[in-house]
Amino acid sequence: MDTELSDRVAIRDVMGRYARAVDRGDFELLRSVFHADGYDDHGPYKGGVDGFIHWLKERFTDDAPMQHFLGNSLIEFADANLALVETYYVASRPPKGGEVKSGQEGFYVLSWGRYVDRFERRGAEWRVAYRRTVVDLRLQAAVNVLPGTDSANWGRRDEDDALHIARREIFGR
Repeated sequence: MDTELSDRVAIRDVMGRYARAVDRGDFELLRSVFHADGYDDHGPYKGGVDGFIHWLKERFTDDAPMQHFLGNSLIEFADANLALVETYYVASRPPKGGEVKSGQEGFYVLSWGRYVDRFERRGAEWRVAYRRTVVDLRLQAAVNVLPGTDSANWGRRDEDDALHIARREIFGR
């Protein structure tokens, strides 16, 4: 496979790991997104990876569902080991402490924005060295969560999520 093409695939895989890590509360996976000295400017939080994880844990103390949808991703290579990556996202979640259960009314925060990342390849691995999260639009919307027929299929932020069940079935872990 062409080197630039494989680098693009590797960078997009890092972005996918980021969305999964935050949405599923998998903070060890989140560490694999950033270099150990990586920096995240998330607006209210600015700092290293350990602090970012601590900030997320404090912010998302409940099991309320969260979802990041990653869209366009433009990757511009400065050289063989440095890239500027801009990835559009849509994220949704109830406000902290405001989990809305099936059949209830409540509020959701919806955000549209971009991750503007400095990706560096160190050794053979691409990771984020510096991230700036840009919020283009954020709003809070009143919602009525429709009741589900099978709560086992609802997303979770723990080991009983369908992803973790499938991982155990397929990989034995």
